[in-house]
Amino acid sequence: MKIPVHRLIVLAAVLAIGSTAWAGNLDTRPRHRPDNAYQNRQQSSLNIVDRLERLGNFTILLTALETANLKDAVVTGGPFTLFAPTDQAFGDLLAQLNITPPELLANPDLASILLYHVASGRQRAGELLSSSTQATLSDGKSVLVVLEGTDVLVNRAKVTRANVPASNGVIHVIDKVLLPPAEPTSINSIVDVLELDGRFSVLLAALEVTGLDDAVAGAGPFTLFAPTDEAFGTLLAELGVTPDQLLANPDLSSILLYHVIGSRQGAFQLLGARSVTTLQGDDLSVRLRRFGVYVNNSRVINPNVKAPNGIIHTIDKVLLP
Repeated sequence: MKIPVHRLIVLAAVLAIGSTAWAGNLDTRPRHRPDNAYQNRQQSSLNIVDRLERLGNFTILLTALETANLKDAVVTGGPFTLFAPTDQAFGDLLAQLNITPPELLANPDLASILLYHVASGRQRAGELLSSSTQATLSDGKSVLVVLEGTDVLVNRAKVTRANVPASNGVIHVIDKVLLPPAEPTSINSIVDVLELDGRFSVLLAALEVTGLDDAVAGAGPFTLFAPTDEAFGTLLAELGVTPDQLLANPDLSSILLYHVIGSRQGAFQLLGARSVTTLQGDDLSVRLRRFGVYVNNSRVINPNVKAPNGIIHTIDKVLLP
């Protein structure tokens, strides 16, 4: 049974956001009007630092770059991709950590934090989403870029303006400061992407307890429907059990395998098939509904998150065979 054309068009509009100019609330200004052509050329002739100064609202970021002796490198080097937290983003971090701006600037890890906001090359919106993970200049530690509704998130920080041009790179404005993980991240499998994301501690524990973590980290390719910690919390409340009781469930392996397909299946492929067979042996139903793509009765929160050995679709409910 084929999906009606008009429904595929709606889905395409959502899933293709990352490969276009990032429509909606990210940047709706016209890009090709003749009266803007000179202004666009003038703006793209500015280096990243000059562009931030012209944009405004990046006083703390610019001060931090200078304090950490990184400003000259960002002016003359590149090309770079910069995830740029606004002054409000830094203000939120200061309030969260209960520290002052001078204390932040005196942090011995300041340079490492700033470099976690910089990637090599000119990575525009579509390129970031097509790879999902991006290594930064902070010891190669990666950030995770996902699509959630019409929002693009970098480590859960929302991109409020994308693809801001500069002569030596591109800027993506974000609403939170990115804090690098304690250890360098090497992205080799689905498991590594789940660990980087940070919302899958229960799923990772379940995979480890059942010994399936090594399998899912194998050659693959796999498609994983990944329930978040919040999804597992909902299930635990419904069943009236503790996390330890869940992890001791003799059917846990079967439940986990019901979330895995033994091939790489993107959102369009899943919708085209309408039904897919899991490694547990039972089928899953895939449907396009009013509020998005659903697998059985679980909504896909983040579609098409790429990993070296497969693809992840984040879901909001645990699937029970």
